[in-house]
Amino acid sequence: MLTLFDRLYPASYKGISFFYATGSKTHGRKKVLHEYPGKDFDFVEDLGKKLREFKITAVISGTLTYEINRQQFESALLDSSVGILIHPFYGVVNCVVMGDWTVTEEPTNIGSAVYEITFRENQPNVYPTPATNNFTNIITTFNTVYDTVISDLGVNYIIEYYNNINYISQKMTNITNQFNAYSKNTSSPNQVDLNNFTKASSDYSANIYSIVSSPTDFADYTVNLVQTFDAISDSEQDRFNMNYNMFGIGENDIPVPQTTESLIERENDRILINGCLNVLFLANMYFSATQLTITNENELTNINTKTETAYSYLFSDPTNIYMSTDLVNAIQELRVNVKSFFDNESLTINKITSINAKNIPVNVLTYQYYGSLDNASDIISLNSITNASLISGNIKILTS
Repeated sequence: MLTLFDRLYPASYKGISFFYATGSKTHGRKKVLHEYPGKDFDFVEDLGKKLREFKITAVISGTLTYEINRQQFESALLDSSVGILIHPFYGVVNCVVMGDWTVTEEPTNIGSAVYEITFRENQPNVYPTPATNNFTNIITTFNTVYDTVISDLGVNYIIEYYNNINYISQKMTNITNQFNAYSKNTSSPNQVDLNNFTKASSDYSANIYSIVSSPTDFADYTVNLVQTFDAISDSEQDRFNMNYNMFGIGENDIPVPQTTESLIERENDRILINGCLNVLFLANMYFSATQLTITNENELTNINTKTETAYSYLFSDPTNIYMSTDLVNAIQELRVNVKSFFDNESLTINKITSINAKNIPVNVLTYQYYGSLDNASDIISLNSITNASLISGNIKILTS
Protein backbone atom coordinates (compact mmCIF):
# COMPACT_ATOMS: atom_id res chain seq x y z
CA MET A 1 0.00 0.00 0.00
CA LEU A 2 1.33 3.47 -0.92
CA THR A 3 2.14 5.80 1.97
CA LEU A 4 1.61 9.56 1.89
CA PHE A 5 5.23 10.20 0.96
CA ASP A 6 5.04 7.76 -1.93
CA ARG A 7 2.44 10.08 -3.46
CA LEU A 8 4.45 13.30 -3.03
CA TYR A 9 6.56 15.02 -5.68
CA PRO A 10 9.86 16.82 -5.00
CA ALA A 11 9.79 20.61 -5.53
CA SER A 12 11.63 23.68 -4.24
CA TYR A 13 11.31 27.42 -3.68
CA LYS A 14 14.37 29.71 -3.50
CA GLY A 15 16.52 26.58 -3.30
CA ILE A 16 14.67 25.15 -0.27
CA SER A 17 13.27 21.70 -1.00
CA PHE A 18 9.76 20.57 -0.09
CA PHE A 19 7.31 17.89 -1.15
CA TYR A 20 4.41 18.82 -3.45
CA ALA A 21 1.20 17.10 -2.29
CA THR A 22 -1.60 18.77 -4.28
CA GLY A 23 -2.09 22.00 -6.17
CA SER A 24 -3.98 24.00 -8.75
CA LYS A 25 -3.16 26.61 -11.41
CA THR A 26 -5.20 29.74 -12.21
CA HIS A 27 -4.71 31.47 -15.55
CA GLY A 28 -6.75 33.66 -17.92
CA ARG A 29 -7.14 37.26 -19.10
CA LYS A 30 -7.71 40.53 -17.26
CA LYS A 31 -11.08 42.11 -18.04
CA VAL A 32 -12.56 45.42 -16.89
CA LEU A 33 -16.19 46.39 -17.42
CA HIS A 34 -16.78 50.06 -18.29
CA GLU A 35 -20.33 51.32 -17.76
CA TYR A 36 -21.49 54.79 -18.85
CA PRO A 37 -24.17 56.88 -17.10
CA GLY A 38 -27.30 57.34 -19.19
CA LYS A 39 -26.12 54.98 -21.95
CA ASP A 40 -27.69 51.69 -23.00
CA PHE A 41 -24.37 50.01 -23.61
CA ASP A 42 -21.17 49.10 -21.84
CA PHE A 43 -17.68 48.08 -22.89
CA VAL A 44 -15.44 45.24 -21.74
CA GLU A 45 -11.77 46.23 -21.89
CA ASP A 46 -9.14 43.52 -22.28
CA LEU A 47 -6.00 44.37 -20.27
CA GLY A 48 -3.95 41.41 -21.45
CA LYS A 49 -3.12 38.00 -20.05
CA LYS A 50 -3.04 37.30 -16.35
CA LEU A 51 0.13 35.74 -15.04
CA ARG A 52 -0.20 32.25 -13.58
CA GLU A 53 -1.11 31.64 -9.95
CA PHE A 54 -0.30 28.35 -8.22
CA LYS A 55 -2.00 27.14 -5.04
CA ILE A 56 0.14 24.42 -3.52
CA THR A 57 -0.11 22.08 -0.54
CA ALA A 58 3.53 21.66 0.48
CA VAL A 59 5.02 19.24 3.02
CA ILE A 60 8.22 19.72 5.02
CA SER A 61 9.40 16.61 6.83
CA GLY A 62 12.46 15.18 8.47
CA THR A 63 13.77 13.61 11.60
CA LEU A 64 16.89 15.26 12.99
CA THR A 65 16.76 18.11 10.41
CA TYR A 66 13.02 18.85 10.65
CA GLU A 67 13.35 22.09 12.65
CA ILE A 68 16.09 23.43 10.37
CA ASN A 69 14.16 22.52 7.22
CA ARG A 70 11.01 24.20 8.50
CA GLN A 71 12.82 27.39 9.55
CA GLN A 72 14.62 27.69 6.20
CA PHE A 73 11.40 27.13 4.27
CA GLU A 74 9.45 29.67 6.29
CA SER A 75 12.26 32.23 5.92
CA ALA A 76 12.04 31.77 2.14
CA LEU A 77 8.25 32.23 2.24
CA LEU A 78 8.58 35.44 4.31
CA ASP A 79 11.18 36.96 1.99
CA SER A 80 9.45 39.56 -0.21
CA SER A 81 11.78 39.19 -3.20
CA VAL A 82 11.07 37.20 -6.35
CA GLY A 83 12.23 33.59 -6.16
CA ILE A 84 12.46 30.54 -8.38
CA LEU A 85 9.74 27.96 -7.86
CA ILE A 86 10.62 24.56 -9.31
CA HIS A 87 7.22 23.04 -9.92
CA PRO A 88 6.99 19.29 -10.54
CA PHE A 89 4.65 19.82 -13.53
CA TYR A 90 5.34 23.36 -14.82
CA GLY A 91 9.09 23.55 -14.36
CA VAL A 92 10.98 26.71 -13.46
CA VAL A 93 8.76 29.73 -12.69
CA ASN A 94 9.71 33.13 -11.26
CA CYS A 95 7.28 33.65 -8.38
CA VAL A 96 6.40 35.61 -5.27
CA VAL A 97 4.35 34.38 -2.31
CA MET A 98 0.93 36.01 -2.24
CA GLY A 99 -0.49 37.18 1.10
CA ASP A 100 -0.99 34.75 3.95
CA TRP A 101 0.07 31.15 4.09
CA THR A 102 -0.88 28.57 6.71
CA VAL A 103 0.99 25.71 8.34
CA THR A 104 -0.50 22.71 10.13
CA GLU A 105 1.44 20.49 12.54
CA GLU A 106 -0.25 17.57 14.29
CA PRO A 107 0.91 15.79 17.48
CA THR A 108 0.17 12.48 15.81
CA ASN A 109 2.57 13.24 12.96
CA ILE A 110 5.75 14.53 14.58
CA GLY A 111 8.41 15.78 12.16
CA SER A 112 5.99 16.88 9.43
CA ALA A 113 4.39 20.23 8.59
CA VAL A 114 1.77 20.84 5.90
CA TYR A 115 1.63 24.29 4.25
CA GLU A 116 -1.07 25.93 2.12
CA ILE A 117 0.64 28.53 -0.08
CA THR A 118 -0.31 30.70 -3.04
CA PHE A 119 2.52 31.51 -5.45
CA ARG A 120 2.07 34.05 -8.24
CA GLU A 121 4.20 34.25 -11.35
CA ASN A 122 6.07 37.53 -11.37
CA GLN A 123 7.74 39.64 -14.05
CA PRO A 124 10.46 42.25 -13.45
CA ASN A 125 9.13 45.44 -11.90
CA VAL A 126 7.81 47.70 -14.64
CA TYR A 127 5.54 50.60 -13.81
CA PRO A 128 3.59 51.80 -16.87
CA THR A 129 2.44 55.40 -16.90
CA PRO A 130 -1.16 55.18 -15.69
CA ALA A 131 -2.40 58.13 -17.78
CA THR A 132 -1.13 56.77 -21.08
CA ASN A 133 -2.12 53.21 -20.29
CA ASN A 134 -5.69 54.20 -19.43
CA PHE A 135 -8.06 53.12 -22.14
CA THR A 136 -10.33 56.01 -21.20
CA ASN A 137 -7.76 58.37 -22.75
CA ILE A 138 -7.92 56.48 -26.04
CA ILE A 139 -11.71 56.69 -26.08
CA THR A 140 -11.58 60.43 -25.31
CA THR A 141 -9.03 61.27 -28.01
CA PHE A 142 -10.83 59.00 -30.51
CA ASN A 143 -14.04 60.96 -29.93
CA THR A 144 -12.09 64.22 -30.19
CA VAL A 145 -10.91 63.25 -33.68
CA TYR A 146 -14.49 62.68 -34.81
CA ASP A 147 -15.73 65.93 -33.23
CA THR A 148 -12.90 67.87 -34.88
CA VAL A 149 -13.68 66.41 -38.32
CA ILE A 150 -17.34 67.41 -37.98
CA SER A 151 -16.27 70.92 -36.99
CA ASP A 152 -13.69 71.23 -39.79
CA LEU A 153 -16.10 70.07 -42.49
CA GLY A 154 -18.83 72.33 -41.16
CA VAL A 155 -16.56 75.41 -41.11
CA ASN A 156 -13.91 74.89 -43.81
CA TYR A 157 -16.01 73.14 -46.45
CA ILE A 158 -17.29 75.94 -48.69
CA ILE A 159 -19.60 75.35 -51.64
CA GLU A 160 -20.64 78.55 -53.43
CA TYR A 161 -20.19 77.60 -57.08
CA TYR A 162 -22.68 75.33 -58.83
CA ASN A 163 -20.03 73.48 -60.87
CA ASN A 164 -18.32 72.47 -57.65
CA ILE A 165 -21.51 70.78 -56.44
CA ASN A 166 -21.26 68.46 -59.44
CA TYR A 167 -17.55 67.84 -58.81
CA ILE A 168 -17.95 67.02 -55.11
CA SER A 169 -21.06 64.91 -55.82
CA GLN A 170 -19.07 62.77 -58.25
CA LYS A 171 -16.15 62.49 -55.82
CA MET A 172 -18.42 61.37 -52.97
CA THR A 173 -20.30 58.96 -55.26
CA ASN A 174 -16.98 57.25 -56.05
CA ILE A 175 -16.13 57.09 -52.35
CA THR A 176 -19.55 55.70 -51.46
CA ASN A 177 -19.08 53.00 -54.10
CA GLN A 178 -15.79 52.05 -52.41
CA PHE A 179 -17.57 51.84 -49.05
CA ASN A 180 -20.19 49.55 -50.57
CA ALA A 181 -17.58 47.29 -52.17
CA TYR A 182 -15.53 46.84 -48.99
CA SER A 183 -18.66 46.36 -46.87
CA LYS A 184 -19.19 43.05 -48.67
CA ASN A 185 -15.74 41.71 -47.78
CA THR A 186 -16.23 41.28 -44.04
CA SER A 187 -16.23 37.71 -42.75
CA SER A 188 -18.21 38.48 -39.58
CA PRO A 189 -20.90 41.04 -40.40
CA ASN A 190 -23.36 42.11 -37.74
CA GLN A 191 -26.62 42.08 -39.67
CA VAL A 192 -28.18 44.97 -37.75
CA ASP A 193 -25.11 47.16 -38.24
CA LEU A 194 -24.81 46.11 -41.87
CA ASN A 195 -28.42 47.17 -42.41
CA ASN A 196 -27.66 50.52 -40.75
CA PHE A 197 -24.75 51.08 -43.10
CA THR A 198 -26.76 50.03 -46.15
CA LYS A 199 -29.46 52.54 -45.24
CA ALA A 200 -26.91 55.29 -44.55
CA SER A 201 -25.22 54.64 -47.89
CA SER A 202 -28.54 54.54 -49.74
CA ASP A 203 -29.72 57.80 -48.15
CA TYR A 204 -26.40 59.45 -48.95
CA SER A 205 -26.59 58.46 -52.61
CA ALA A 206 -30.27 59.41 -52.97
CA ASN A 207 -29.75 62.87 -51.48
CA ILE A 208 -26.19 63.56 -52.56
CA TYR A 209 -26.81 66.90 -54.28
CA SER A 210 -28.61 68.40 -51.31
CA ILE A 211 -26.03 66.92 -48.91
CA VAL A 212 -22.98 68.37 -50.66
CA SER A 213 -24.74 71.73 -51.02
CA SER A 214 -24.88 72.26 -47.24
CA PRO A 215 -21.66 72.25 -45.18
CA THR A 216 -23.55 71.20 -42.03
CA ASP A 217 -25.36 68.35 -43.76
CA PHE A 218 -22.20 67.34 -45.57
CA ALA A 219 -20.31 67.06 -42.28
CA ASP A 220 -23.05 65.10 -40.50
CA TYR A 221 -23.91 62.70 -43.32
CA THR A 222 -20.29 62.00 -44.29
CA VAL A 223 -19.15 61.29 -40.73
CA ASN A 224 -22.22 59.10 -40.16
CA LEU A 225 -21.33 57.12 -43.29
CA VAL A 226 -17.83 56.46 -41.93
CA GLN A 227 -19.17 55.50 -38.49
CA THR A 228 -21.75 53.05 -39.81
CA PHE A 229 -19.15 51.52 -42.14
CA ASP A 230 -16.75 51.10 -39.21
CA ALA A 231 -19.41 49.29 -37.16
CA ILE A 232 -20.32 46.65 -39.76
CA SER A 233 -18.17 43.78 -38.51
CA ASP A 234 -18.11 41.94 -35.18
CA SER A 235 -14.48 41.04 -35.90
CA GLU A 236 -11.91 43.64 -34.81
CA GLN A 237 -9.47 42.25 -37.38
CA ASP A 238 -12.08 42.80 -40.12
CA ARG A 239 -12.70 46.28 -38.80
CA PHE A 240 -9.00 47.10 -38.89
CA ASN A 241 -8.62 45.67 -42.41
CA MET A 242 -11.67 47.49 -43.81
CA ASN A 243 -10.42 50.87 -42.62
CA TYR A 244 -6.90 50.03 -43.77
CA ASN A 245 -8.28 49.27 -47.24
CA MET A 246 -10.25 52.52 -47.35
CA PHE A 247 -7.27 54.57 -46.18
CA GLY A 248 -5.58 56.53 -48.95
CA ILE A 249 -8.72 58.16 -50.32
CA GLY A 250 -7.76 60.74 -52.93
CA GLU A 251 -4.22 59.51 -53.61
CA ASN A 252 -5.08 59.15 -57.31
CA ASP A 253 -6.85 62.49 -57.56
CA ILE A 254 -5.75 64.92 -60.24
CA PRO A 255 -4.99 68.27 -58.58
CA VAL A 256 -7.30 71.07 -59.65
CA PRO A 257 -5.52 74.02 -61.33
CA GLN A 258 -6.19 77.09 -59.20
CA THR A 259 -6.78 79.63 -61.94
CA THR A 260 -10.17 80.95 -60.83
CA GLU A 261 -12.00 81.45 -57.53
CA SER A 262 -14.28 78.56 -58.40
CA LEU A 263 -11.34 76.20 -58.97
CA ILE A 264 -9.61 77.39 -55.81
CA GLU A 265 -12.74 76.51 -53.84
CA ARG A 266 -12.90 73.11 -55.54
CA GLU A 267 -9.28 72.31 -54.77
CA ASN A 268 -9.60 73.41 -51.14
CA ASP A 269 -12.67 71.18 -50.69
CA ARG A 270 -10.96 68.25 -52.39
CA ILE A 271 -7.91 68.22 -50.11
CA LEU A 272 -10.07 68.97 -47.06
CA ILE A 273 -12.25 65.91 -47.75
CA ASN A 274 -9.17 63.75 -48.36
CA GLY A 275 -7.63 64.87 -45.08
CA CYS A 276 -10.76 64.44 -42.95
CA LEU A 277 -11.70 61.02 -44.32
CA ASN A 278 -8.19 59.58 -44.09
CA VAL A 279 -7.84 60.81 -40.51
CA LEU A 280 -11.11 59.06 -39.62
CA PHE A 281 -9.95 55.82 -41.24
CA LEU A 282 -6.67 55.99 -39.31
CA ALA A 283 -8.52 56.77 -36.06
CA ASN A 284 -10.70 53.70 -36.62
CA MET A 285 -7.57 51.63 -37.28
CA TYR A 286 -6.00 52.85 -34.05
CA PHE A 287 -9.09 52.05 -32.01
CA SER A 288 -9.67 48.60 -33.50
CA ALA A 289 -5.96 47.78 -33.08
CA THR A 290 -6.31 48.19 -29.31
CA GLN A 291 -9.13 45.62 -29.35
CA LEU A 292 -7.21 42.94 -31.26
CA THR A 293 -5.97 39.81 -29.51
CA ILE A 294 -2.26 40.11 -30.28
CA THR A 295 -0.36 36.95 -29.32
CA ASN A 296 3.24 37.67 -30.28
CA GLU A 297 5.73 40.39 -31.22
CA ASN A 298 5.40 39.77 -34.98
CA GLU A 299 1.68 40.57 -34.90
CA LEU A 300 2.34 43.70 -32.81
CA THR A 301 5.08 44.84 -35.22
CA ASN A 302 2.76 44.32 -38.18
CA ILE A 303 0.04 46.49 -36.61
CA ASN A 304 2.55 49.21 -35.70
CA THR A 305 4.02 49.20 -39.21
CA LYS A 306 0.62 49.62 -40.87
CA THR A 307 -0.55 52.41 -38.58
CA GLU A 308 2.77 54.27 -38.70
CA THR A 309 2.86 54.06 -42.51
CA ALA A 310 -0.67 55.47 -42.66
CA TYR A 311 0.19 58.22 -40.18
CA SER A 312 3.25 59.24 -42.23
CA TYR A 313 1.13 59.34 -45.39
CA LEU A 314 -1.09 62.03 -43.87
CA PHE A 315 1.87 64.42 -43.84
CA SER A 316 3.60 63.25 -47.02
CA ASP A 317 1.76 65.38 -49.58
CA PRO A 318 0.17 68.66 -48.44
CA THR A 319 -0.98 69.29 -52.03
CA ASN A 320 -3.34 66.31 -51.71
CA ILE A 321 -4.35 66.38 -48.05
CA TYR A 322 -5.35 69.26 -45.79
CA MET A 323 -5.73 69.01 -42.01
CA SER A 324 -6.46 71.87 -39.65
CA THR A 325 -4.13 72.46 -36.71
CA ASP A 326 -6.81 71.14 -34.35
CA LEU A 327 -7.18 67.95 -36.40
CA VAL A 328 -3.42 67.43 -36.55
CA ASN A 329 -3.23 67.80 -32.77
CA ALA A 330 -6.15 65.39 -32.26
CA ILE A 331 -4.76 62.58 -34.42
CA GLN A 332 -1.27 63.08 -32.95
CA GLU A 333 -2.64 62.76 -29.42
CA LEU A 334 -4.56 59.61 -30.35
CA ARG A 335 -1.39 58.17 -31.90
CA VAL A 336 0.61 58.88 -28.73
CA ASN A 337 -2.02 57.24 -26.52
CA VAL A 338 -2.23 54.14 -28.73
CA LYS A 339 1.57 53.83 -28.95
CA SER A 340 1.78 54.03 -25.15
CA PHE A 341 -0.91 51.36 -24.91
CA PHE A 342 1.13 49.02 -27.13
CA ASP A 343 4.40 49.90 -25.39
CA ASN A 344 2.84 48.55 -22.21
CA GLU A 345 1.42 45.53 -24.05
CA SER A 346 4.89 44.72 -25.40
CA LEU A 347 6.21 44.25 -21.86
CA THR A 348 4.30 40.98 -21.47
CA ILE A 349 3.70 39.91 -25.06
CA ASN A 350 5.28 36.69 -26.26
CA LYS A 351 8.58 36.95 -28.11
CA ILE A 352 9.55 34.62 -30.94
CA THR A 353 12.78 32.64 -30.92
CA SER A 354 14.03 29.61 -32.86
CA ILE A 355 15.15 26.22 -31.61
CA ASN A 356 16.51 23.19 -33.43
CA ALA A 357 14.21 20.16 -33.38
CA LYS A 358 15.11 16.65 -34.50
CA ASN A 359 12.33 14.24 -35.39
CA ILE A 360 9.96 15.09 -32.56
CA PRO A 361 6.15 15.39 -32.43
CA VAL A 362 4.79 18.93 -31.94
CA ASN A 363 2.96 17.91 -28.76
CA VAL A 364 6.12 16.50 -27.18
CA LEU A 365 8.15 19.60 -28.07
CA THR A 366 5.37 21.84 -26.73
CA TYR A 367 5.22 20.00 -23.42
CA GLN A 368 9.00 20.10 -23.05
CA TYR A 369 9.08 23.89 -23.34
CA TYR A 370 5.80 24.94 -21.72
CA GLY A 371 4.80 22.11 -19.40
CA SER A 372 1.42 21.85 -21.12
CA LEU A 373 -0.07 21.56 -24.61
CA ASP A 374 -1.72 25.02 -24.58
CA ASN A 375 0.77 26.47 -27.09
CA ALA A 376 0.78 23.60 -29.60
CA SER A 377 -1.52 25.42 -32.02
CA ASP A 378 0.72 28.53 -31.83
CA ILE A 379 3.80 26.50 -32.84
CA ILE A 380 1.88 24.91 -35.70
CA SER A 381 0.69 28.31 -36.90
CA LEU A 382 4.07 30.06 -36.53
CA ASN A 383 5.82 27.39 -38.56
CA SER A 384 3.01 26.56 -41.05
CA ILE A 385 3.28 22.91 -40.00
CA THR A 386 1.13 20.53 -42.03
CA ASN A 387 2.22 17.30 -40.33
CA ALA A 388 2.49 17.66 -36.55
CA SER A 389 3.40 14.05 -35.91
CA LEU A 390 7.13 14.58 -36.57
CA ILE A 391 9.02 17.86 -37.10
CA SER A 392 12.67 18.73 -37.66
CA GLY A 393 14.84 21.80 -38.28
CA ASN A 394 14.61 25.37 -36.99
CA ILE A 395 11.28 25.76 -35.22
CA LYS A 396 9.87 29.08 -34.02
CA ILE A 397 8.51 29.07 -30.48
CA LEU A 398 7.02 31.73 -28.21
CA THR A 399 8.89 32.90 -25.12
CA SER A 400 7.74 35.25 -22.38
